[in-house]
Amino acid sequence: VAQQVQRVEDRYLREQQDREYQEALEMDRRRAEEREAQRRQEEEERRQAEEEQRKAQEEMERQLKLQQELEAKRRSLAAQLQSASGTARLALRLPSGQRVERKFEPTATLQEVYDWASCVAFLPENSDKGIEIPERFVLKTSFPARDLDEMDRTVDELKLSGTNILLAAIEDD
Repeated sequence: VAQQVQRVEDRYLREQQDREYQEALEMDRRRAEEREAQRRQEEEERRQAEEEQRKAQEEMERQLKLQQELEAKRRSLAAQLQSASGTARLALRLPSGQRVERKFEPTATLQEVYDWASCVAFLPENSDKGIEIPERFVLKTSFPARDLDEMDRTVDELKLSGTNILLAAIEDD
């Protein structure tokens, strides 16, 4: 009888040790999974931070390039204004309701008008007016209403002399 009791106790002890061993294995597996999940999360956060930093850098470079282009246009236009003897007067109506005028040569192209409109806020004569020009815009005539998009046509060909031109922002889709 004592041997039988000893065997039952030994079997019970082995079963208890096996259960504890399986529980320890399960806990180790869970900890390993948690560590792996945390490592993946940290890696994803690092990747997202790098992506955001890259996008911010690209946006800064794009803005800097745009500023440089506008500054070059401003200098060019300022030099043209000093030597301008244009006879075609154009008035530009801005989204804010402000109005800006300039004389152009009748042979000036619509592209030159767009260049002027894109940097009108940076010209010395407008620096104190608080003018804001949208990054993307289109010029339109008020009557008859039409978009001005033929960049190689001249002010005279488009019959823009003495007209009001509306500057409308292009909304991003």
